[in-house]
Amino acid sequence: MFSVNNAARSSGITYQPVVENVSDTAVFATNVIFSEREKTLLSDAKLKLSNSNIIIGERHDAATARAFLIKLIEGRKVNDIYLEFPDLECDVFGGDGQVKLSAYLNEREYDALIQDSVFNEFSSDCSAITGAVDNEIPLSKLMLIARYHDVKIHLIDNLIPKSKNILDRVKERNMGMATSFNSVKGDNKGVILVGANHCNLGENSLHNLCNIPEPSIYDLSI
Repeated sequence: MFSVNNAARSSGITYQPVVENVSDTAVFATNVIFSEREKTLLSDAKLKLSNSNIIIGERHDAATARAFLIKLIEGRKVNDIYLEFPDLECDVFGGDGQVKLSAYLNEREYDALIQDSVFNEFSSDCSAITGAVDNEIPLSKLMLIARYHDVKIHLIDNLIPKSKNILDRVKERNMGMATSFNSVKGDNKGVILVGANHCNLGENSLHNLCNIPEPSIYDLSI
């Protein structure tokens, strides 16, 4: 993993997610500082989302990209989020788990979801969810914030045998994610959140497979 350059963020503003009439405010607690570059990217992303979909590239162990996405969600700029979710072994449904879990989440409002036994089992048992251990904002919390703002969640990654080399695995995962994304995407207000390396593979890059132009990639891993 890359190391965090705190000095680059020293002139930024402290971000606290908005909380209104939420019974479990701890879900929204975070403290991320946006640099001037990140604030500029945020303004640009808000404009782009009005007529297109975008990709946010992240470091899985840092909260900046997820706080960036939360800011867009709170600003009512996002209708759908597409999440990198490779570990199907922790699925509590069995078989076609990503589609079923996505539907399960989207059928429930925030207040019901925070008390839902299936979601709580999913959140506590799925330690392999991308960034769940190291990130201040694990995907389970991001999902709750999305549902609080009535944003739809789509889990689009796929499981690739570990016997393959890393490059081939990422390429195949990109193909699987693109297939899932392209089958359910809308014309705008959609955000794909993935590790930034998924957009660094030339013609096999995720944005190319999803027909998302490079100016609509927001790399928050640096």
